[in-house]
Amino acid sequence: MKKTLFSIIIILSLFSLLSYPVLAQPVLEPIVTDFQGVQNLLLKAVKWAYTIFFILAILFILLGAYTFLMSEGRPEKVKEGVARLKYAVIAIVIALISTGVAAIIDNFLRSGN
Repeated sequence: MKKTLFSIIIILSLFSLLSYPVLAQPVLEPIVTDFQGVQNLLLKAVKWAYTIFFILAILFILLGAYTFLMSEGRPEKVKEGVARLKYAVIAIVIALISTGVAAIIDNFLRSGN
């Protein structure tokens, strides 16, 4: 018991020594300093959401197609596959709407300048 406790303390001490270079990093400048920075930050967030939704949609399409093909005629598996394909379509629609809304908001904000 004492050996285990001592070895855990030694390992934690070594890990704490490894964290010192991280603490020596310079202070970063703020990303958002003006209104243009807010616009850019929002556009980046929408692009990330768009990409994530499309990746999830592709995964759901693959999972739904696999479930549908491997259902062997069982109604519960067929329903599960169709539901996954439906969720994939919903994810694609949300991704497309997010880019459309982002474009509308960007045009609205830029026209105010």
